[in-house]
Amino acid sequence: MRLILFLIRWGLLAALISGIFLTIYATVQQNYRQTLNDPQIQMAEDAARAIETGADPVSLVDTASVVDVSQSLKPFLIIYNPGGNVAAASAILDGATPKPPDGVFEYVKNYGEDRITWEPRGGVRIASVITSAKNNAYFILAGRNMREVEARERHLSWMILLGWLGSLFVVTLFLIAMQL
Repeated sequence: MRLILFLIRWGLLAALISGIFLTIYATVQQNYRQTLNDPQIQMAEDAARAIETGADPVSLVDTASVVDVSQSLKPFLIIYNPGGNVAAASAILDGATPKPPDGVFEYVKNYGEDRITWEPRGGVRIASVITSAKNNAYFILAGRNMREVEARERHLSWMILLGWLGSLFVVTLFLIAMQL
C-alpha cells in the first residue's frame, strides 16, 4: 500500500514538474523563433511600401553585398516578379538565388504575407518573411540563416532536460524521506 501511495504521489508531482518544464521550454523557444523574424518583417514591409510608392525594386536591394545564405547570418532581401523569377537579390545559395517552396507565392497572393522556416537545402534553414507589393506585381522575401537561434534552442533543450531530471531526483528523494 505504501508503494502504491508513493507511486501515485511521485506520478502526480512528476506530471506537474513536467508540465512546468515543458511550458518553460515552449515559451522560451517560441520567443527565440518569433524574434528571429523581426528584422525580416521590417525589411519586407519597408520594401513593399517603397515599391508601392514608386521605387524601382532593383534599387531596394544591395546587390553589391550578396549574402551566401549557407554561411552568413546577415539578413537578405530577394524580390521576385509575378512569375516567380528574381527581379533583384542580395542572396545566393550554391551559386544561385534560392526560390521559396512551391505554393508560397500563391499563399501570399491570397493572404498578403507568409512567415516560414525554409530549408532550401539540407543543413540550411532560413527564417523568412514573404509579402507582396502592387497587387502581387512583386513578391518580397526577407530572410536570414537560423544557425545561431537553433544553437540557442539546443542549449535550452539541455538546460531544460537537466533541470527536469534534477527536479525529479529531488522530488524522489523528498518522497523517500517522507516514507522514513
